[in-house]
Amino acid sequence: MDSKIPVKEVTDEVGAVDTPIMAPEENRKNAKVPIVGMITLGILAAAGIAFGIFAFMDSNNKAKEIADLKAKVSQLDPSSTDPTNPSTPDKTDVFEVMDTETRSLVAELKTIAENVSGVDFEANSDSAPVTKFDDLKAYTYLTKAYGISHNFHSDYNATTNEEIVSQIDKKLKSYGFVSDDDAPNYFNYGKYKNNETGVLCTIGNSSIFWTTCGYYKWVSDEVIEKVNAFAEAIKNKEGSYPQYALSVPDELTIVDSSVTPYQKTQISGGNAALLFYRVSPNADWQFFTGTQGLLECSDYNTQDLKNAYAGDRCGEGLSDSTVQP
Repeated sequence: MDSKIPVKEVTDEVGAVDTPIMAPEENRKNAKVPIVGMITLGILAAAGIAFGIFAFMDSNNKAKEIADLKAKVSQLDPSSTDPTNPSTPDKTDVFEVMDTETRSLVAELKTIAENVSGVDFEANSDSAPVTKFDDLKAYTYLTKAYGISHNFHSDYNATTNEEIVSQIDKKLKSYGFVSDDDAPNYFNYGKYKNNETGVLCTIGNSSIFWTTCGYYKWVSDEVIEKVNAFAEAIKNKEGSYPQYALSVPDELTIVDSSVTPYQKTQISGGNAALLFYRVSPNADWQFFTGTQGLLECSDYNTQDLKNAYAGDRCGEGLSDSTVQP
């Protein structure tokens, strides 16, 4: 986060952060550092300095050093670290700093929302704000984030919501966040990104008013690759990338068609099941359609679709009809 952001003790509602534990002294003494490990030492040094931020956060003459350090920290990639493998650099501590600062920010937004509305907001961990950044062709979900929410039910008050949004907007912008005016309308109230730190925040209101924040590097390279592949398939058919979020599971379920070598799969997006198929395991995925129910048999109107979905039920209601290859 920007150096102006106070890193304070996070409220119990948002969740406590364990204090990082150093390796046993005897392990540190016995560790051998080959010449090629200098890069590792450099990264670990950055991690140690990052924790030192807390000691002089209020010191004006250290502001530039903090900003420079965090710019370097934001370039580190947590997905390349294997904490169980001692031969890889342990960047866990560095990202726990980012984790703590994100929680601290959400705690501040929680206080704002509660002071404006006069009601208690529920704190959520491991929630998933919708997001998109430079490497992504479509919106997707962070694998880790922190949020607050409240279901206003019958006591919904549009004026109150507008005031909450106004106060949160003011707070985020004071910390260097910028709003994304081109974000899809399912964000309802706003989508924000801090380009210096890489933290994202979103505000929405469906049946529940919510705000969530997370660090955009909490989307792995593997997820980005999968999301982009399906986004590309949608664009090939529809002419543009989807403006709704694609939810791709870690373990994608791929089903072999009864007609070899066709395959099919599906993901979630836009409150529907998105159906994809490919003519062989080595071919690119092709987008069929999105659906919330049984499709008409006539929807399978090409030979590829008939081959890919051969044997699937089709037609209205409890129809016994199936797709014929």
